[in-house]
Amino acid sequence: MKKMFMFTAPWCRVCVQYEPVVKGICVKYGVEFQKIDIEQEPKIAEQYRVTSLPKLVLLGDDGWPIKTHPEVLSREDLEEWFR
Repeated sequence: MKKMFMFTAPWCRVCVQYEPVVKGICVKYGVEFQKIDIEQEPKIAEQYRVTSLPKLVLLGDDGWPIKTHPEVLSREDLEEWFR
């Protein structure tokens, strides 16, 4: 099963607004969603080279990253990005 990591932080207001959009698209496409707080998981954030928030990382069935996106997309663009 594919998995979506959404890197975020408690102080990131854009992340809070964007999360339901990302979750909804994950549900639509059968992708597991996991939110990762960069303050609680700095090593994971470093591993995925998170330099801005929110950052999305789509992982394939094998657990390897397929795509990354370092900024907010519209719902339509996010769906296109998923394909």
